[in-house]
Amino acid sequence: MSDQSTAYHQSINNLSPCIKGFTEVVIVVDDLEKYAPIFKSTFGWEEKNKWNGIDLLYSKKCNTLLLGNPRNEHGFIRLKEYADDVTFCARKMGETWDTGGIFDYDIRVRDINLMYNSLLSHGWSAYESPQEFSFGKFKVKEVLMKGWYGDVVAMIERMAPPLEGFPHMKKSSYVFNSTQIVKHMDNALMFYKDILGFKEYMHHNGASPRAGPNVLGLPHDEADKIIRDIYILHPEGSNDGSIELISFHGKPGKDLSEDCLLRGLGNQSVRMPVVDMSFWKEKCNSNNVKIINQAEEVEVAGIGRINWLAIASPEGAIIEFYEKL
Repeated sequence: MSDQSTAYHQSINNLSPCIKGFTEVVIVVDDLEKYAPIFKSTFGWEEKNKWNGIDLLYSKKCNTLLLGNPRNEHGFIRLKEYADDVTFCARKMGETWDTGGIFDYDIRVRDINLMYNSLLSHGWSAYESPQEFSFGKFKVKEVLMKGWYGDVVAMIERMAPPLEGFPHMKKSSYVFNSTQIVKHMDNALMFYKDILGFKEYMHHNGASPRAGPNVLGLPHDEADKIIRDIYILHPEGSNDGSIELISFHGKPGKDLSEDCLLRGLGNQSVRMPVVDMSFWKEKCNSNNVKIINQAEEVEVAGIGRINWLAIASPEGAIIEFYEKL
């Protein structure tokens, strides 16, 4: 596939400076050939693109494989394998309440129990078995599964009312949301809302209604005591390529912010299309946002020719902006 999402990117042509929801989550692995088949067999995804060359983030040789749900034009996973050995993994042994970097990516699924057991058979683990709960008018079942490299997927099955808006979903959907665990919510909100202009899709504050098993893997006797502050943010205020922020009150974890900026295995970044890259560069510079790297008129497999900018959130989540030329 020469262009991962022609129609999706055409939709932002001729707009004033803006950011769109993410189109990819990038995961670093040490064996593409062994890891990719799990996404194909369990999630029902297909291979979109293969590429080898120099990684823009760290200027190292790598191979990449773009995977996604058939017929969807965004919400992909890009697996990346560096040519040299990478053994460091910031979140390999982490808890859900450890802060910093990118914690997970979220997909809808048809049969959560089937997929849960499939991933377990491939050597993945879970913070807790699938849990059913109500969230407003929605009744869902959810599980957080950790892959070989500390990469976490949140699988969500809608129980009621019937799920709408995912017409191409068979086993699973495209990736629609990605979570970051933060220590300082005020700083995170200032970064996303005040500097990048994201809008609020949802805000929830509270503990579990009762003690016991919970999706986040909190100790059962603490689940009804630990307050979670949750925001879902998106450049346009939707839940399609959105960023979720979670902070745990009364449950301090390890701060992995600096570790997540190192070249390591696991969730590395999210990629977001923008209009007017020069505007966003100036915006980041004037607000002292950490710039990791940048490039102009480079070719990226599955996207095309782009201008590119990689920045870091206050707690080490890497965001790659790209403007299609």
